[in-house]
Amino acid sequence: EGSKDLTFSGATASPLGNNPTVNGVDFGNATTVTFTAGVAVPNPSMILYDAGETPTIAATEGSITTSVGLAIATIYPAAEVSGSASTITVPLGNVVANGTNTVTITVTAKDAYGNPIPGIPAGVVVLSSTGTVNTLIQPTNDTNANGSTTGTLASQVAEVKTISATISGTTVAG
Repeated sequence: EGSKDLTFSGATASPLGNNPTVNGVDFGNATTVTFTAGVAVPNPSMILYDAGETPTIAATEGSITTSVGLAIATIYPAAEVSGSASTITVPLGNVVANGTNTVTITVTAKDAYGNPIPGIPAGVVVLSSTGTVNTLIQPTNDTNANGSTTGTLASQVAEVKTISATISGTTVAG
């Protein structure tokens, strides 16, 4: 019965640095939780951001620590693509403009917290390029465990090309 100041640990920040929280307080800082008949009332609200982790959560109060952490299997809803967190990568350098030499274009889909989004169908990752007499091959594989898929570009005209991508209609900014 009563209130306890608990400090939670065991989960990590997202790839973009969002810290996990309990009742809006970052892990590692004391959070006041009220108990009635041994049950937290209302239930604490825990937010975890790293979709790739299955954390073991521990709670401490002063010198008292949970002897066995609480393993949490998280279920995440389908992530929405973030255009600002997602990336398009093209190696720097020149490619011979002979229509056969290619450059590989890598598109990586991420959510707003920087978590990769695997399993996005290749058909919704669309590449485009400026310039003339280009052969632009769209990705043929769904995004992998790292959220990445690739396409290629070849050209018969030596000129500066600007390559862009969309994922499910969302423009990739990075």
